[in-house]
Amino acid sequence: MKAQISLEYLIIALIALGLISISIFALTKIKSNADTTYKNIKFKILKDDLFNIVDEICALGNGNSRSISLSLQLSISSDTRADISFLTISNNKNSASHQTSCEVSINGEFENELTIANEDGKIINKKP
Repeated sequence: MKAQISLEYLIIALIALGLISISIFALTKIKSNADTTYKNIKFKILKDDLFNIVDEICALGNGNSRSISLSLQLSISSDTRADISFLTISNNKNSASHQTSCEVSINGEFENELTIANEDGKIINKKP
């Protein structure tokens, strides 16, 4: 009788340990997915802000500039195709491109802050 009770308690303990390990695995998976989603949203917000600033500086004309704090490390490149300027930003997993009405000459890796200026109708990175 005592052996049967001990066996039942052992089986219940094993089931409980199995459920705990499944719960821990599920929670780490949820955290990983939440972190990825957070980084994607952070990139989208930064992308929208950066593209809006570029359009604003372009519209305001020569001599205007604005700074933007970067919450992520970004790779920024610009190119011109068929007389249309494009600005492309990317990080490890995300990338976005934007058509601008001004010529853009911003290329490189940027980490903390970026100052964008309009010099003679050309959008550039104004180094501090």
